[in-house]
Amino acid sequence: MKTIINEFYRECALRLFGFAHSAQDKKLEILGLDSLQAVELSKLDGWGQHFLARRAPRFMTITVDPQALIEQLRVYVAAVKERELEDVFLQRRATQKMMRELFGMHSDEFTWRRRQLGMFGVVSHRPSVCDKNTELKIWRYWHDHQHLDIRSRWLKTAELSGQYLNIIWDTVKKYDKYGRGNENE
Repeated sequence: MKTIINEFYRECALRLFGFAHSAQDKKLEILGLDSLQAVELSKLDGWGQHFLARRAPRFMTITVDPQALIEQLRVYVAAVKERELEDVFLQRRATQKMMRELFGMHSDEFTWRRRQLGMFGVVSHRPSVCDKNTELKIWRYWHDHQHLDIRSRWLKTAELSGQYLNIIWDTVKKYDKYGRGNENE
C-alpha cells in the first residue's frame, strides 16, 4: 500500500515540476509557491525532478475528502444517466434544435455524438412531413401527456405514435405556431 501512495506522490510532484518548466507560475502560486520557488523548480533537470519526486511525501500533503468524493460520485452517476438519455434522443432522431433546447447541446457536440453512435447518414435536422392523420395522433399524444416532464413527454409521444422525434418535433412546433395547442380536442 505504501508503494502505491509513494507512486501517487511522485506523480503529483512530477506534474508540479512540469508546470514549473512550462512557465505556469500562476498554477504554482495557487499551490502556495512564490515566483522564486517556481524559478528554482524550472531549473531542475530530469534527474533532479526524479530525485525530489521520490521525496515528495516530505514536502507535499495529499488528502481526500471522503464525503466530497461520495457527492462527486453521485454527480457522476447523474451525468451518466443524462448522457444515456441524450443518446436515446439522438438515436430517435432528435433535431439539433431539440437537443439544444432540452439538453443545452451545441451543434459541434451534436455532430460528434451522432458520429459516435454511428449515425453518419441519418438526417435529423430537415423538416419532416407526415400525413394529417399522423399529425393529429401525434398532437393527441402530446396533448394527453402534459403531466409528464418535457423530456418524458417527447419520448412518450414518440413511443405511442411510432414516429421519430424529428417528425414529432416539427408537428408539435407547427401546431403550437398556429395556435392548435390551445384547443381542447
